[in-house]
Amino acid sequence: MDDRLRDLERRARETGAPADEAAWLAERLRTGALPRERLELAASCGHAGACAALGRPAPLPVRDPGALEAWSAALLERWPDAYLRAVVAARRCLLMATRAERAPLVDVVLRGAVDDEAAREDALLWLVERWLDDPDDGRLRRIWEEAPLGDALGEHVLVLAADRSAFARETLARLDEPVAGWRRTRLVEALVRHARHRAFATPEQASERLHAAAAGAVARWALGGAAPD
Repeated sequence: MDDRLRDLERRARETGAPADEAAWLAERLRTGALPRERLELAASCGHAGACAALGRPAPLPVRDPGALEAWSAALLERWPDAYLRAVVAARRCLLMATRAERAPLVDVVLRGAVDDEAAREDALLWLVERWLDDPDDGRLRRIWEEAPLGDALGEHVLVLAADRSAFARETLARLDEPVAGWRRTRLVEALVRHARHRAFATPEQASERLHAAAAGAVARWALGGAAPD
């Protein structure tokens, strides 16, 4: 890393100002340290520094179910790998919110079952995160085996892996129906679950919180992790 890039990074981290972060990201882009596609992805998530580095205004805040669905649909269309990360982040947000909402209300007799359900969800999300960072058929098989019946997450992972995994292709070929849920299931699915569990006061509040969790996770990965497919 050259001195200029190091100085810009240090200033961006010290001040946290979008203008300083934009200067650092723009220099990373100029030197080839940051692919433009990753910067574009972060900007689509509303990352202020990425938007400024590209010379464009930040997107409008996501504060209702329609805006959340539009954002997630655009993400799925252009960056399916990032979309899956967004789904995992949104489901983690859901898991934490429902745990907090249910804890005072769950009878001691039922708490074990609730905790088991939460533990299974947490384990499944952890597996998907590990597979995204290091895809292999062993993790893929475990995700498919451990995803609950009717949960589209397992199918999403198979579709994403189909171009690189014989196991994914063979499993998809054995399914009775096409994986229609891959294109239809958006982050709104998680929003509906939020509303059902009443973890948030309104759909608008749920939309804002889900988007903040999902977009924040994707932007951090885009600017610091592997390049999106």
